Amino acid sequence: MNKIYFLLATMLFFLIVAKKSEAQTEKKAQLTFFYPIGSSGLSSTDHNYKFSFNTIYGMTGGVNGFELGSVGNIVKGNVNGFQLAGVFNIVAAKSTTGIIQATADTSQTMNGVQLAGVSNMVKGNQKGWQIAGVCNTTTENSSGVVVSGLSNITRKDVNGAMVSGVFNSARTLKGLQLSTINIATKRVKGAQIGVVNITPRGKGFQLGVVNIGQAVSDSIIPLGVINIFRDGYYAFELSTDERLFSQISYKMGVEKLYTIFQFGVNFRNSTQFYSAGAGLGTIFNITSKHKINLELITTQFFEHDFKYIPDFLNQANLDYQYDLTKHIALKIGPTFNCYIEKNSKKTTDPFRIPYSIIEGKGRYHTTSLWIGANAGVVIKL
Repeated sequence: MNKIYFLLATMLFFLIVAKKSEAQTEKKAQLTFFYPIGSSGLSSTDHNYKFSFNTIYGMTGGVNGFELGSVGNIVKGNVNGFQLAGVFNIVAAKSTTGIIQATADTSQTMNGVQLAGVSNMVKGNQKGWQIAGVCNTTTENSSGVVVSGLSNITRKDVNGAMVSGVFNSARTLKGLQLSTINIATKRVKGAQIGVVNITPRGKGFQLGVVNIGQAVSDSIIPLGVINIFRDGYYAFELSTDERLFSQISYKMGVEKLYTIFQFGVNFRNSTQFYSAGAGLGTIFNITSKHKINLELITTQFFEHDFKYIPDFLNQANLDYQYDLTKHIALKIGPTFNCYIEKNSKKTTDPFRIPYSIIEGKGRYHTTSLWIGANAGVVIKL
């Protein structure tokens, strides 16, 4: 039934736009059962009303106050005030100011607040608030806050916030996108927060599982599990430390912020152990060949049959890196370690800490802090 109402409203919308007539006078109120059956009849489209009440749906020349319709409201002129409908609001004028609440809204330019159970549609610019249960669509620019349960789509530029449950899309964004999937097809100046974030270029921040971009020179900083940038930072690293673990790491992202995946192996008392870790890193360029790396990594240990060992190692590596060539570099530096292990010591523990600067014992775990060293070879892709 709602689909029938919406199709009917759409046909009536194009009908009133084709007439190109405007309201000439203002009246206090009108009551319509089903247009044109109402207190003003066919002439309701020639007047602006302070109060408009439509039992099913009505059509007026403008609203400067309050309008209520159980199914829908259609306005040929401007809306300045509050509009409430169960299914749809249609505004065919150049501006809409105030509050519009409905299941489906369509207007050329909206300036105010739109509240909808299903969708808001603006055929033009939107300025203010849009709140819908399913989706918001704007064909031109959007300025303000746009919130929906499913998706927000602005074909041109957004200056403000887009919040939805599944999908946000805009040409350029200046502000915030918060959803499962966020897309800015041209540029971002602000933040994208979601599962998947996509933008070609910009200046700001991405927080998600997957971050995708093209240019890093515009200061996009991605924080995620997988960061894919056309001219980003990708490298393998072979390293070791005072624990004599041999480790291989893969790094992806941009030099300002990249994700680290690490795998290691070690032998102790003729027993083989494995380690798996993840973390974040950043590179500070001193010169074209001399750099400083800061990396934060947390590591979990496993026995030879990959049985879980409930010990954790948290590390902060501060390394000097020298680029031998465009693709090969050497690095060395101190490591600040925090090791958390069970109090029950076993000969099959993956390793013993060399010494402790600070040691704290709890009921079940012991936490030890010490400073070590690491060195490695970096192969940049």
